[in-house]
Amino acid sequence: SPNPSAEQELTVAIAQLIHCCGLPFSLASMELFRRVLTLAKAVPTTYRPPSRNQVAGPLLQLLFDELQNTQFEDLWKDDDLFKHCYYLDGATIKTVPFLNVMASGPYNQRAVMDIIDCTEHMAEGGMKDATYVAACMKPTIEKVGSQNAVLFAFDGAYNVQKAGSMLEVWYPWATTIHAAEHVCALMFKSWF
Repeated sequence: SPNPSAEQELTVAIAQLIHCCGLPFSLASMELFRRVLTLAKAVPTTYRPPSRNQVAGPLLQLLFDELQNTQFEDLWKDDDLFKHCYYLDGATIKTVPFLNVMASGPYNQRAVMDIIDCTEHMAEGGMKDATYVAACMKPTIEKVGSQNAVLFAFDGAYNVQKAGSMLEVWYPWATTIHAAEHVCALMFKSWF
């Protein structure tokens, strides 16, 4: 039978979940959260939420794959007309060297294409020099379509800008520019 206090109990339980887990207060009004509540109405009372291992393993991989496919579809849409811009930034996070590669087009301005872990290359005595950086970029560019890569907005480090010049030789229709992202990141780092 209907429980007149059920709505109030649910509202309090949602607030408690948000507070106890340190989640953002805006979660309560997010469309994804509302979708969870809508879908919850349709499952039987025997339903059990996924375990933390499922969330951290196969479900995380599933969501990643779906997002990656959507990003590629968005980049391929009308790409013969609009083309792509690639962003590259070298980063070292707690002594782990990375290259972060993003792309943009008219339907997706921030597609994460690849995060390249350079640890093994560096452990073997290699460096993140221009040749290595350009070689790392090439498969990512080819994955989406090299004929549509027209702009490389790379961080201002000499080796990365030189890698952009090397890519311009491989893709003569493209141009490399100095991206402001790295400068902005350094500015925020110094502020905080």
